Amino acid sequence: MRVVRIRVLKLKVAKLTPKDGSVELAITYSNESTKEILKTDKVVYPDSLARRILAEIRKTVRSAHKTFDNGELVEEDLDVSIDKEEQVTRQISHFLEEVRIKVEVVRGMKSADGYMDSVRAVQRMELVL
Repeated sequence: MRVVRIRVLKLKVAKLTPKDGSVELAITYSNESTKEILKTDKVVYPDSLARRILAEIRKTVRSAHKTFDNGELVEEDLDVSIDKEEQVTRQISHFLEEVRIKVEVVRGMKSADGYMDSVRAVQRMELVL
């Protein structure tokens, strides 16, 4: 079994859709090289979303290590390990809770005053790990 070590580097809000409250997150991680995936979701339960983000990274890494052999898809036996996983999960969850609060503020605004500034504030949010 081959062990692949992943280090989550950064989460950034790439896009906000105020109408339904969903955000597009750019997730940067490194294993052999730096990679980025995008995930669009509503931030309702930050803890659950943090775990799903890490699961998505694992899934992406596993699918990148699949090969074709004589026309058949061969899956390499991998153990995908995330550095400091518990700490990273807590930090991501805390960041997503802050995003959720700011998204709720944007969605609850009744006047145009400061609306765009609030949207931009959400879109500038990032977590560097």
